[in-house]
Amino acid sequence: MTEVKDVPMEPLAPRSLPSETIDVLLRVDHAEQNAILRARDEALLALLIYAVLRVQETCGLQLRDLTMGSDTITVAGQAKRVAFRFIQMPNRIARPRQWTGAGEALVGIAVTTKGQTTKVGITQRVAQRTVQQLDRRAVQHLCAETQCERDITHSEHLEDLARRLETVTSHMLRCSLARRMLSHGAQLREVQWVLGHSRLSTTGIYLTPSEEDLRSALGRAGL
Repeated sequence: MTEVKDVPMEPLAPRSLPSETIDVLLRVDHAEQNAILRARDEALLALLIYAVLRVQETCGLQLRDLTMGSDTITVAGQAKRVAFRFIQMPNRIARPRQWTGAGEALVGIAVTTKGQTTKVGITQRVAQRTVQQLDRRAVQHLCAETQCERDITHSEHLEDLARRLETVTSHMLRCSLARRMLSHGAQLREVQWVLGHSRLSTTGIYLTPSEEDLRSALGRAGL
């Protein structure tokens, strides 16, 4: 009997979020009462979502990396366009007014500890935790909307959005724009440039189905 060899399968595409869930994340941040936290988190989300930066790149950005005239930022030698309307420099960046010079962190809050100098900027750990906190608030917001929704179809849709927002990471925000670009007709090399991948094969994983794609396919099949 001839042995049947396993056929290698490509890994699933990274998890991503639909634009509706991104909008919910932005809305819950806009509802933040603390103006400094609201400005910091809005800048953080803008850079992760619209500039598709890695979290370590976002935390390392400084004002000198930003060029307002051309709406670009420079990351590891690469210039990227960014949605400055969400940051509205310089007034909405969460940083101490007295802090001046080329070393200003683009996203950050002053941390004053007795006996230590003022620090500006956030760590990757704080950035990840901030995204998780906004995620939990977004899920709560969607669940509250679900309870008030009388249309069963729309209620189920809201429940699905809340489920997809579970365990959001900063990397998922980065992946979301890549998937949206491809679904709207962008070429793979364009997405490669935006993401900053050195190899086209790395970007090619976004052409493979994701877990959500398979889930939707099973749903359409009535399974």
